[in-house]
Amino acid sequence: MLIKKGAMFGLDARIALAIFGALSVVSGAALYSAIKEARLTAVITEFNEYGKAFEQYMLDVGEEPGLTPFHYHTEDLVNSTQTGWNGPYFSYNKIINNLVLEVNSSVFGKVSFLYEKLANKKWNTNNDWAVEKCVNTVGEPCYVWIRYEFNEKYLPFVLGLEDKIDETADRNDGQFRYIHFTTPKVISIFYRYNLAMVQD
Repeated sequence: MLIKKGAMFGLDARIALAIFGALSVVSGAALYSAIKEARLTAVITEFNEYGKAFEQYMLDVGEEPGLTPFHYHTEDLVNSTQTGWNGPYFSYNKIINNLVLEVNSSVFGKVSFLYEKLANKKWNTNNDWAVEKCVNTVGEPCYVWIRYEFNEKYLPFVLGLEDKIDETADRNDGQFRYIHFTTPKVISIFYRYNLAMVQD
């Protein structure tokens, strides 16, 4: 009789352990999903914070940062002698050059700002972002784009951003786009923020 009771207790314990194990798997998957979703939301918030920094610079200075073909002088947002400048407008690690900054982020490595009319056309090649500049584009608005460049190991995360922002798997169209370079092994992502002052 004692043997039977012990056997039953062992069976009950195994059932309980199986149930707890199943619950932990479900809870673990839900937790992982929640963490991933929170991280995606945090990065999109980060995009918009950079955009707001760009806008604050314009409000303080009265014009956009300096221009070169396709690019703004991103350095102007953290280091400038312009009248009214009240920056730096976001934190950064170092200035790579006047176009690109290395930023304080757990995911991204470098940030820059572009002015392009990419919103109206789908890319066909990796160089299309540098073709559709804001000149001779009558009737086609120009936009400020935030560009990040970082290690290719974040590609799965980029795919999550693509799905969350544009709800598509098309990296060449929409508000969020990206290029996966094999040499060097980096990913550049492009996030359309707002209309640029640079227009025809």
